Amino acid sequence: MADEDQTARTIKPARTAAEVETFLEGRFGQVEGLTPLVDGHISQAFSFDAEGERLVIRFATSAEGYRRDAFAARTIAGEGLPVPPILEIGQAFDGWYALAPRAPGANLRQTPEAARRRLVGPVIATLRRLGAVVPPGEGYGHWDTDGTGTSSDWWEFLLSINTPESTGLYAGWTDLFQAGAIDRQVWERLYGRLELAGRLADTPRGVVHFDFGGDNLIADAEEVTAVIEWGSAAYGDPLYDLANVTFWTPEDRYLEEYLRQEGHSVPDFDERLLAYELHHGLLSLRFFAVMDMREAYRFTERRALTALEGG
Repeated sequence: MADEDQTARTIKPARTAAEVETFLEGRFGQVEGLTPLVDGHISQAFSFDAEGERLVIRFATSAEGYRRDAFAARTIAGEGLPVPPILEIGQAFDGWYALAPRAPGANLRQTPEAARRRLVGPVIATLRRLGAVVPPGEGYGHWDTDGTGTSSDWWEFLLSINTPESTGLYAGWTDLFQAGAIDRQVWERLYGRLELAGRLADTPRGVVHFDFGGDNLIADAEEVTAVIEWGSAAYGDPLYDLANVTFWTPEDRYLEEYLRQEGHSVPDFDERLLAYELHHGLLSLRFFAVMDMREAYRFTERRALTALEGG
């Protein structure tokens, strides 16, 4: 994914290292090695050592994502699917924090290219293990904080991306068409193709991380050591997670590795994968437009059109 624009809006906290150290000393007494981590658009993260453990603390304006992390750790973590436990959730500053053990290694976005490509096999193996998990809750779409899907149908959930919203981050987002921040013609081409795929017959129902890859996979030199950030997790077609890595990093040959491990007998594979790549593109176009991340928007638009045209 493109780097953040320098003038972009932000919805995550921006605490200084000194503020965080003071907070942690109040909690642990003494901490060492406080280090800012590469983080996403929602949480700010730091690693540190305390009480003989290597830990990570994240700060966000809401605790909902952390509660979904805790649900995932309780219900789907297991051999070959490393989901770190949430040790503690609490209030901090004007928002919330979560504590977890720090997994060994670094996230994939920080991993040098040659090392990252050696991890393609382990990444796909982790993805397939996740896809085999029996969903621990009912419904489709994003989980609520108790692990229940908030929609009754997978495709209805995906197609709802086109619906105007009146609350939250995307309140009034459709006004961005008229403002020119979202290109209506491109949006309608992508969404129209997604609608066609929505006529597919039955698709599997499994656990979907929804943002699998990049910052949310931690790996050492040989294996994936943690799958983190379950705040957007959903119930639906596990192929959705494959589409995230094939959409953003096609050069890493995840598709070829998936087919090598899984085989070529997945029903409607090409159509489903394209639909989910386009959905990732639409989600990101909307987010980057709302956040005024223009460079990232343009990068995503090019990538989505390439996927649409079979590139």
